[in-house]
Amino acid sequence: MEDPDCDREKLFRTYREFALTNRLLAGWRRRYMSLIRPRLRAGAESTLLDIGFGGGDIARMLAASARRDGLRLEVTGIEQDARALEYVATLPTCGGVTFRAASLEDLLRESRAFDFVISNHVLHHLAGREVVDFRDQVEALTRRCAIMNDLERSSQGYFLFAGTAPLVMRNSFSVPDGLISIRRSFTRAELQSALGPRWRVGDAGWFRLIATFEP
Repeated sequence: MEDPDCDREKLFRTYREFALTNRLLAGWRRRYMSLIRPRLRAGAESTLLDIGFGGGDIARMLAASARRDGLRLEVTGIEQDARALEYVATLPTCGGVTFRAASLEDLLRESRAFDFVISNHVLHHLAGREVVDFRDQVEALTRRCAIMNDLERSSQGYFLFAGTAPLVMRNSFSVPDGLISIRRSFTRAELQSALGPRWRVGDAGWFRLIATFEP
């Protein structure tokens, strides 16, 4: 997927598969109910930043969930890959969601801040000083709560994904890129050490980790 010359059809199929895997395994509905919804204020607008929105499914789900609950949540999804913007432009419009090409540095230069800042499967793309810089930028952008959801590196999770994912994910980048992502990901202890004591890192189930920060 990171190859700028990769097959566009396979890439867009991968984005569509994100919606399935995230719905089944990533647990964002639970994160909404436990970490976001209790902090939303009736009659007031809250804001949420989705870093690296991918196929846009999580941003759309969170905005729709808040709307069904009679709450106002304005979601901004950012990506630096123009192809992700092209993909979400093919989807039906979703009230309360804006997708844009931007980096965290762009938002900080604009003096932006959000009530909630989230990412899904972003941390394992970072290493060394990149993690510290990302953490510091997220903290600077967060008013209420930051939630980082990611894979947990384990041989059991790797072989389980390798054995089952090809049964339902074909002719896309989901399987090869997924296996690379698992190999790149952190253990719980490694992620806690990388993010530092202001963050809480826990087990999110299904070989996943959740890291949260509250200013």
